[in-house]
Amino acid sequence: MGKMTAREKSIYDTFNPYIFAHIPKRTKVLDVGCGVGILGKMLRRDKDPVFIAAVEKETQAGEFAKDSYDKIAILDLEEDKVKLPFEEAFFDVIVCGDVLEHLKDPLVALVKLSRYLSKDGFFLISVPNFAFLSVRLALLFGNLNYAEAGILDRNHLHFFTKKSIIGLLREAKLEPYWVRGYNLVKPRFYFLKALGFLSPGLFSIQFLIKARKENNDG
Repeated sequence: MGKMTAREKSIYDTFNPYIFAHIPKRTKVLDVGCGVGILGKMLRRDKDPVFIAAVEKETQAGEFAKDSYDKIAILDLEEDKVKLPFEEAFFDVIVCGDVLEHLKDPLVALVKLSRYLSKDGFFLISVPNFAFLSVRLALLFGNLNYAEAGILDRNHLHFFTKKSIIGLLREAKLEPYWVRGYNLVKPRFYFLKALGFLSPGLFSIQFLIKARKENNDG
């Protein structure tokens, strides 16, 4: 297998500081769609995890990420007969950072992943906000132009609003108990962070959600 180029590594660098900040210390974490493993590396450095594992579909990225995790499964989560090589009800946190929008059937994936979440554990999910102001304006004028990255990434198979991602989670028998809009932007666009706080449905580029299994009294 050839060495990854700097460009290829940047494509699979999926580290998100907002997600990282919400992962407790001393936990068992499953990173779904780990890319080149930056989250795992940062968790090992700063969060003293009990166990960190990952799932990655792309072989080259998964091989590159191996050293960042205690165990990694390089496989297609959406394959019907695929069973993850982990103990069920094992993980305290299952991270799906900008993953669900790339899946053919995110509902089936969530149901499958739920088997590996502990009774008191939670999903930490990030998705782009399709109802962001710029997309609304584009639609108003009859435009919908795909891009190489961002909300209209040409590789997205699903688009989510706050309402629709909550609906999907509930359909998967998960209870979204914490939902926040956020903007991971360059310093010169800092005003978007304030606007996103005031009106997340309109001015947040992404949503971050914590969801636990239904009927969880923990």
